[in-house]
Amino acid sequence: MTPMDHEQSLAKLKEERSVIAAQLQAKDEEINQLIEAHKEQMLQKTQAIIKEYNLSPTDLFGAGTVVEPQEQAVRKTRIKYSVPRYIGSAGEEWFGSGTHPQWLVTALASGKKKEELENPEWTRLYGSLSKDKMKPAKSVAPDEAAA
Repeated sequence: MTPMDHEQSLAKLKEERSVIAAQLQAKDEEINQLIEAHKEQMLQKTQAIIKEYNLSPTDLFGAGTVVEPQEQAVRKTRIKYSVPRYIGSAGEEWFGSGTHPQWLVTALASGKKKEELENPEWTRLYGSLSKDKMKPAKSVAPDEAAA
């Protein structure tokens, strides 16, 4: 065999390997879809049986078994704002929770300050965000409130 024949054989084998890899990936996806469909069917059947016979976790898993819900999140009390905290130049909105949106990141990178992007309506309702501008809440005496 000449070196040219070896190169052609190697190229052919590589091509066959990539075809087989694609076939394997397709089969894996098909298997995963079948598994998910079967899981969904079994879940629906199980839920129907639990509902029909009014079964409890103790009935299903026995006494003394602690059944913990999956990924039970710690509930945090959040303030639900009715207006967005920040407004971008193109009308983008962000309520101020979670990660910064891309438009805000871009605006801050270009030299703008968060205070410049504050929604005036939000500031009117809830106060300013900057710590140096925040004023302590004034307490009203009971006789002043009645007057």
